[in-house]
Amino acid sequence: FLTSTSGTVYEVDFGTLKLLKIHTLFGLNDEIVSLNTISSMNSFFAIGSSDSHLRLWSTDFQTVLMDATHDNPLTAVSIFKDGNQILAGTDSGTLGILHIASLTYTTLTRSHTSDVISFSFDHVGNHIVSITYDNYIKLWDSKTYSLIYEFNEKNESPLSVCCHPFKSEFVCGFQSGAIRVFSLATTSLLFEIYEHNAEVSHVLFSQSGEFLYTCCAKGNLVLHSTFNQEYSCVRSLSAVVRKKRNREREKEIRSDTFLSIDEQGDKLAVIGPTALSITIFVARTLDEILQIDLPLADNKSKKYAVEAEIVQFSPSTLAHLLVATSMPCLLLIDVSTGQLLKEVFNIHPSPLTSLSCSLNGKYIATAALGVIKIWDYSMKNPQVL
Repeated sequence: FLTSTSGTVYEVDFGTLKLLKIHTLFGLNDEIVSLNTISSMNSFFAIGSSDSHLRLWSTDFQTVLMDATHDNPLTAVSIFKDGNQILAGTDSGTLGILHIASLTYTTLTRSHTSDVISFSFDHVGNHIVSITYDNYIKLWDSKTYSLIYEFNEKNESPLSVCCHPFKSEFVCGFQSGAIRVFSLATTSLLFEIYEHNAEVSHVLFSQSGEFLYTCCAKGNLVLHSTFNQEYSCVRSLSAVVRKKRNREREKEIRSDTFLSIDEQGDKLAVIGPTALSITIFVARTLDEILQIDLPLADNKSKKYAVEAEIVQFSPSTLAHLLVATSMPCLLLIDVSTGQLLKEVFNIHPSPLTSLSCSLNGKYIATAALGVIKIWDYSMKNPQVL
């Protein structure tokens, strides 16, 4: 039995390959739908279609025995040997089991079907918010990892996301320049902010939740006060953050890598105003404290510049700034003086896509091209995952 996009099932003799019958099936309101997948038992057929329905048909294809609606078009179905359950997969990455006798459904897994741009933890309600290049925003339960809610911004792309540390809210920056604040409790839009005229590549809350920092592809940095109901602008600086990378490299790196705030919420570090420098600001005012020029790399006695790609504060007890560069190498810089303390080369064969330091300051996690390494803080003896 072969299904088709024209809504027909072809019955073919397996031995002779002779076409025996053609069955035309219809969806709701007698509409022709694409039949994407089929599985058979002695007493019925399970067919998944593009209208997001999983239908159980009688063996003569005259009667629909059961109809189960899914969130997205079906891409795969398989009937269990006992005939009591059906495994179903959709084009949104959902895999679940339909229990025929009890008319219940168990979701086994859900996933994104496009690259994940960024994600953020909500420590208030134990959620994870993730965004992808196919314009989806998804809300997950951080304990069970089950999907709670998803919605698609069809007309524009979310590029950055951050959860408020104490309120049940999260913020998304969009390609249009809009910043939208959503409620985690109701999954509804609370309000919109328009301070940028270019795509908002980074959003970051202060540790106290008092401030929101946003920057755009033009390198403009805005400080917002969250005490105001609609996150009013406190200060705006032009062209202080490095401008956007090329598109392909941008897809490899998490979007929240140009900004970092220290554990105490006193200092904000940004890559900028160029890719060859780091600037540290007073977090509450955006007054400049220190600008650090990256050291020149040495390759067979030839000096050349390396670009900063990720910046991350260490825990406050160490008072270091970790900077991943395009070389690739990792720089440890004294936060107070800007002095280079250490250079670690060849930590990965390619530039890092992500970097994180444990809260106790004992470990550093690095990632590049599908490889995750866990290092002790001295950057020796990594555990490769």
